[in-house]
Amino acid sequence: MAERLQRFISSTAGTLPRIPPAAVCLLGVAVFNTLFVFHGAGLLDVWWGLSAALLLLIMSAMGRRQEYARAMLDDLRQGIFRKVVLGAFAGVLLYGVFAAGRWGVALLWSGGVERIAGVYTWGAGRSPVELMLILGFLIGPGEEIFWRGFVQSYAEKTTGLRTGLFVMTGLYAAAHLATGNGILLIAAAVCGLYWGLLFRTLRSITVNVISHAVFDIMAFVIFPFS
Repeated sequence: MAERLQRFISSTAGTLPRIPPAAVCLLGVAVFNTLFVFHGAGLLDVWWGLSAALLLLIMSAMGRRQEYARAMLDDLRQGIFRKVVLGAFAGVLLYGVFAAGRWGVALLWSGGVERIAGVYTWGAGRSPVELMLILGFLIGPGEEIFWRGFVQSYAEKTTGLRTGLFVMTGLYAAAHLATGNGILLIAAAVCGLYWGLLFRTLRSITVNVISHAVFDIMAFVIFPFS
């Protein structure tokens, strides 16, 4: 299966423009913010828009640097059960951090609760099952493959491990600027740093994907913070 995925990535990526890696990283920030602007104007469904954008970004990134695709596919070949367990634990742990943060926001800043609730308007009108599938199988994995698997790996390779981590975290937070939601920007920075450290420590995109999917499903579907 991993070999078929590798062939698919190679053949599909060859049909896309060969954009320099640094430009692909910045393109991710621009695309995310553009989607948030259009969504705010009522012109775009943010969930499907992000899913489609992530697919194109991933194909562009992996077409330019296929060694990252190979590394991620190799990660699927061994220790899957252990990685799933670690990822699920990491996702639950991050949810606990945010639950404590939500309590602190409610205690110290009443307006912050409204800001948190504003994020949940994105899922209005969707069934829990649909939202769970989008977050668990499209957006969560897509964000990890692009932001950690490509952006962080490239930034670490060109600037060093520590600087690369902070570059990725800054870009990931900047990708949410157009939401105009301060709480969401802080959350994006915290998540970016957390998942960045997780990826730097374990070097497993599988763990990150499971962690992101578990966190998103818990935070948006099962136990929302609003």
